Amino acid sequence: MTLLQEVFKKIMYVALAVSIFPARAVAADPGQSFSFGKSKVALPNLNIRKKSRKHEVSQVMPAASSTDAPALQPAAKSMIQFAVKNELGRKVVVAPFAYVKRFMTDTWHWVNLTALELEQGQQGLVDVGALASQDDAETVFGALRLCATREEAATATYELTADHQRVDVGLFSELNKKTVVLRASQYGIEGERISYEVSPSKWTKTLPPLDFAVFNTHSEPVFVAAFFYGKEQDSDPFRAWRFTKSPVYELKPGESTVVKVETIKDPYDWKNVKGYLSVFKPNEKLKAQNATYELLLPSEKIALGPLSQLAGKQVALISRLYGTDTVFDFSTTLPARALLAPQTGTTTAAT
Repeated sequence: MTLLQEVFKKIMYVALAVSIFPARAVAADPGQSFSFGKSKVALPNLNIRKKSRKHEVSQVMPAASSTDAPALQPAAKSMIQFAVKNELGRKVVVAPFAYVKRFMTDTWHWVNLTALELEQGQQGLVDVGALASQDDAETVFGALRLCATREEAATATYELTADHQRVDVGLFSELNKKTVVLRASQYGIEGERISYEVSPSKWTKTLPPLDFAVFNTHSEPVFVAAFFYGKEQDSDPFRAWRFTKSPVYELKPGESTVVKVETIKDPYDWKNVKGYLSVFKPNEKLKAQNATYELLLPSEKIALGPLSQLAGKQVALISRLYGTDTVFDFSTTLPARALLAPQTGTTTAAT
């Protein structure tokens, strides 16, 4: 038998031995020999290693202990607190709503916080309580519902609160350690509107006031109302702009009055807030009081443009006859004498 045939025969013996006795072959050390028939076969080094007990254990994930489980309790310390001050001119019960997540395994949901019963000028503390994490605290937002009684506040829900009863205050993290001041204003036939501002304000720079004067050059008394298109100061930055209304002023011929504009601290709002005037006849006092910008006819609106270009000036009402009707326009003079030194001819808001 040639050498090549002998080598081939031994290789066949090895392959047959491994297929018949796999456990013994694996257990055998490299180079160990064993008998197969009349031949003694030595196993070649097949680079087969025994698995160590240590290696097997390292591949098994240890059981999670109770200390490794997610925290099921919120942080013990309250993360957000702010005050609410009542400047509405009447007693009110404030029911705060917050959209929160208390636990790491919880879902976001609306909750009722402790209601505040506030007399005029009083303030109370809103405590959001413990939250799952600091990141969650920065995204909590909510609203305030104005109620007449504590019973109403106790059963109130955010989803069933009407828009006119609710004041959306945005992110609570922006209110932390500050005071939310509630104020009321009248907007024509819609009635009372609730707005708020935050104290102290995030705006530290003082901007010039936007007040302007109105002078009646018409030969008859008129009622005048101003409308402003802007946003309540220091309110939710994502809140939409809307129209607000000044008191109704009664101006006799030759009289003037100063129209006060809410102090605006945001430079963008200060530059872009717009003003409108509406003039009513002597027998239209009730119409003037109930008027809203949205319900006025185009002929009843006088567009003044950006108030930043009108501040400190005097708006002179100019009347002209158009067919059988009297229409009004305006011209401006600088400076407004009524703003510098009010004279005896100035008037106040009509009641």
